[in-house]
Amino acid sequence: MDIGELSLEMISYHTIRLLPVIFCIIPSFADSFLELSCESSVTGTFNEDTKIQCTATSKWESTLKEIVLFKMEKNGNVEVFNYKESVNEVQGRIKLLHPGSQNMSLMIQNTQVADSGKYQYYLQTTIGHRISQFELKVKAPYHMTMVPKMFSSTRRGSIICEATGYPQAEMHWFFNGTKNLTSQANTSSEETPQGLYKITSTLQLKAETEVSECVYTCAMWNVEDSLYADQEKVSICRENLTFAESIGEERKNVVVFVIMALLFVALVIVAVLQFKRRSDPKIRRESQKPMITIDEMTDV
Repeated sequence: MDIGELSLEMISYHTIRLLPVIFCIIPSFADSFLELSCESSVTGTFNEDTKIQCTATSKWESTLKEIVLFKMEKNGNVEVFNYKESVNEVQGRIKLLHPGSQNMSLMIQNTQVADSGKYQYYLQTTIGHRISQFELKVKAPYHMTMVPKMFSSTRRGSIICEATGYPQAEMHWFFNGTKNLTSQANTSSEETPQGLYKITSTLQLKAETEVSECVYTCAMWNVEDSLYADQEKVSICRENLTFAESIGEERKNVVVFVIMALLFVALVIVAVLQFKRRSDPKIRRESQKPMITIDEMTDV
């Protein structure tokens, strides 16, 4: 065997050994020309559509092969969306917004509390694949109502404040904007079927006779953002009767008015009858006629 044949055999041998390495390097080399960028944190609003902004860039021409969206759960990743060219871009409540372009953004329609969590976005093209992760946070602004209970003239009673939203927040009470009454309230919380939090708080009221302003505030403290997100106010003072008290006073006034009106009508009727008796000659003559005549008395 001459030197040329030996060199050729050695080259062929080394080439065969390097083939697996070459095949491993080529995809990695191609991947270096593909970039996928998604927003790291997205905040969605309950019952509204949420856009997940993702963009793919490539120095080479490529064709989209597959998009898979996984939700990262404690027990492993769960596939929630899988798009291929032959598959509809809408699956469940998730939609690929711009098929056929480098804009790989997704839309989660009618966002629910259960959609919150961490996700993994997998992109596969003809020149390689890329993975990006993001976190979806869902918020539902608290809807609040305040209901004053029946009050007496002594200002004794209570106010019930109810609020429903997400994430869980703390309900605080204030009197005239400064005095904190939270410790005096009885507050409870429960979870709704939609995953929202329903918070109910009852504040027992006391007479505040020494002040002219009586404004009670029910406010929601957002622990995550460290601010008061929502609040409701109600004014309850001696000079500002509650609706229930006003209705009671009106009813009393109506009863008194009806009684007075009936008495007035009765007096008018009596006066009219008396006037008719005095003005009618027949009635007057009959009234002046003696009950027994002289002849009748003689007969007796």
